[in-house]
Amino acid sequence: MSGEFDASDEAVTKSAGRTDPAAVGSAGELSSSPAPRYETTSDAFKRRFMWRLIVVLIGGMLLDGYILGLIGPVTTTLAADLGLSAAQVGAVAAMALIGILAGSPIGGWAADKWGRRPLFFIDISLFLVASAAQFFAGSFEALLIIRLLMGIAIGAEYSVGWPMMSEFSPPHLRGRLMATVNFAWYSGFLIGFVIATFATRAGVSFKIILGSSTVIAVALLLGRIGLPESARWL
Repeated sequence: MSGEFDASDEAVTKSAGRTDPAAVGSAGELSSSPAPRYETTSDAFKRRFMWRLIVVLIGGMLLDGYILGLIGPVTTTLAADLGLSAAQVGAVAAMALIGILAGSPIGGWAADKWGRRPLFFIDISLFLVASAAQFFAGSFEALLIIRLLMGIAIGAEYSVGWPMMSEFSPPHLRGRLMATVNFAWYSGFLIGFVIATFATRAGVSFKIILGSSTVIAVALLLGRIGLPESARWL
């Protein structure tokens, strides 16, 4: 298992943007001497990098399933507290999906134009702000806008996370990792649904239940600090 998560030398070394001067001879040719002081190309670094990338990418998909799983169990208290009709409750529940539909193509275009890394931070930052705003959402209109922004951020995540996973992951693990990303969505939905169900029964406010996704978003934002640009985009 030690070498199973090694990323390709091209992807990790190019993304880090470092060159070992000890590996360049006086004639300007690359020598075969190792460069142990540069951890960038070491197996240990590449394993840590891949594990970190896997966690933040899978976490993004889990977060998507989580916010969609939360909304179902809170619809009753949502309607009662805000005085919403069935149509309005349905609109709030569907708004994240509409945002995903709009955010995916926009995110794909932006990632091709400005790179994966900037959008990787922008989408989770937008999600974090919108998710935290749910703690203070006290009207139908506010929830519509907030859930739409969250959906747009998740849609952008789709257009960035999947390419980064496929571009950085080793060929012999690529299929399994992509399948794990899919599994993370269903896991997140289940976790969100269970938490929302029991929290609703315990009398917890719908604002706190919906806003709980902020905790995951903060962790993902911190985990993405320092991640390099995709070598394929460069």
